[in-house]
Amino acid sequence: MGHALETGSTVPYSEKVAQPASQLRTMLSKRVESLRFETADAEATLTAQEAVAIVPLFPAAKPAFGTVEGRVQTLTNRGSLRFTLYDKLNDRPVSCYVAEGREDLLRNIWGKIAVIEGKVSRDRFTGRPTAVRQVTNIEVRDEFEAGSYRLARGVVPLGPQEPRAEKVIRRMRDA
Repeated sequence: MGHALETGSTVPYSEKVAQPASQLRTMLSKRVESLRFETADAEATLTAQEAVAIVPLFPAAKPAFGTVEGRVQTLTNRGSLRFTLYDKLNDRPVSCYVAEGREDLLRNIWGKIAVIEGKVSRDRFTGRPTAVRQVTNIEVRDEFEAGSYRLARGVVPLGPQEPRAEKVIRRMRDA
């Protein structure tokens, strides 16, 4: 249904479904610029007329194999194995879908920073990831303590008169 609405073709369902689905377009305005439909297999996006003038960065909007890094927030096996990852760059939710029988990938990842490999779908206008399907690998990353950069040193041992890392960073930043 989402693809039919997105492309402007006929909704391939009965009138009882097609009529309310077509009315979803009336929700689009300057306040609600787009509606996104998502399933474990595909996604579709309806865009407001005002936003159509913006040229999409990814007009084909085809998923490509890649990775997304972020914090795992929700896990569910209701209907399908999936979880929500909050992208490290944008702090936006990314839906991740795992094949049935791959529960081993999901063990002990809740609340952790992880890198997710799979087919990444991206928003046509912003380029940010929206979903990762066919997840092939999940790599959990170590957490870093706040302020741990202060312990950073170069590869050469520092003498007692050498400046601390935070002073060097500040000096470089303020230059």
